Amino acid sequence: MRELGADGATSDRVFPGDVFYRETDDGLCVLDVVWSTVVSR
Repeated sequence: MRELGADGATSDRVFPGDVFYRETDDGLCVLDVVWSTVVSR
């Protein structure tokens, strides 16, 4: 689990953690997105 600071992170907010892409002749092609959810304690 990745720890986030309090600067702007709110509980239950979902954001893209890692984006995997491939370079093609037409530019970048997104292959997969790993989503993360902010959890408060």
